[in-house]
Amino acid sequence: DRTGAAGLATVAGHIETWLIDKAERLLVQLRNGAGNVSGEEASRPQHILESSGVCFVLIHTALSRLVVERFHELAPRCLEFLLVATTSSDHELRGLATHTLVLCCGSQPAVPGTLDVSKQELQMAAMMRTATGLFKRADGSTLNDKELEKAFKLAVQPLIFANMFMLCGKLHEGTPANLNEIWTIIEEHIGHSKHEVRHAASAALAGLLSLEGKGAWKANVKKFVALAGPPMKHGGPSLDTNKNRSAAGVMGLSCILLSVADVGVTPWTGHVVERMAPYGKPGTVEFILKEVQGTFQTFMRLQQANQQSWKECREKLTAAQLELLSACKGSLSYYS
Repeated sequence: DRTGAAGLATVAGHIETWLIDKAERLLVQLRNGAGNVSGEEASRPQHILESSGVCFVLIHTALSRLVVERFHELAPRCLEFLLVATTSSDHELRGLATHTLVLCCGSQPAVPGTLDVSKQELQMAAMMRTATGLFKRADGSTLNDKELEKAFKLAVQPLIFANMFMLCGKLHEGTPANLNEIWTIIEEHIGHSKHEVRHAASAALAGLLSLEGKGAWKANVKKFVALAGPPMKHGGPSLDTNKNRSAAGVMGLSCILLSVADVGVTPWTGHVVERMAPYGKPGTVEFILKEVQGTFQTFMRLQQANQQSWKECREKLTAAQLELLSACKGSLSYYS
C-alpha cells in the first residue's frame, strides 16, 4: 500500500545517506593508508574491513537492481571510493571493489518499463558527471596512473556500454554533449606515457568507434593521421610521451583497426593498414613501433582464427596490404 511504500522510501533514504557518509570517510582513510596493509586477516586495518563490508552491501544493491530504483545518489557518490579501493594493497579489497565498481556502473532497473526512463537518465547523467569530474581534477587531487587505468577499464567502459542507447541513439547523426565530453577525455589519454593507461583508454575508444556510422571512418582516419604526424625516428627530437600527439594519433589508428578486427574485414580496412604501416618500420621510436606491431599481431591472430576468416581477409586485402601486415607485425607472440 501507499503507507508501506512511503515507509520503504524513507528507510532507503536513511540507508543511502549512511552508506554515502561511510564511503566518503573510508575514502580518506584508504588514501592516507595506501601501502600500509598487512596480508594477515587478524592484522588487517579496521578501515580495510569496513571498506570490504561497504563493497558487499553495494554488490547486493547492484545485483538487486536497486541502484537506479531506490538509491539514486549512492553510485555516483561512491564512485571515487570504489575507484581508490580497486588500487588498494589489500588483495581481497581490490577484488571486491573491482566487481562492485563494474556492477554499479553497469546497473540497470530490475524490470524494463517499471522505472520512469527520465529517472534512469538522471542516474546515468550523474554517473557521467562524476566520472568526467574525476578526470578533470587539477594539481594535487588528480588521479594517479593506476587509478586512471582502473577508471577507464572498470568505470568508463561499463558506464558507456550499459547506457549507450541513452547516451546517443544514432552516433552517425551526432552525439550529445555528455558522450562527447567523455569521448574527448578518452582520446586525451590514448597517448598516455603509461602502457596500462594507454591500453585501458584505447579499449574504451575502440568500443565507441565500432558503434559509429559506416562513413565515420574517413574522418577518424584523417584526424588521427594528422595527430600522429610523420613517423618519429630514433635520435630525433626528444619526446614527452605524456603529451605526445604522435603517440595519440598512432593509438587512434590502432583503435580503428581493432574496432573491426573481431567482426570481419571491412572494405576500408586495408586503407587503415597502409596509414599505420609507416609507424611500424624499424627506426621508429620504440614504444610506438611496439604498439603498431602489437596491433597488427592482434589483427592477424583474429583473422587467422579459422581458415574461413583468413580466406575472406586475403580476398578483401590487396597483396601489397598483406605484405605490409607481414612486414610490420614484428616477432609474433602467438602460434599461428
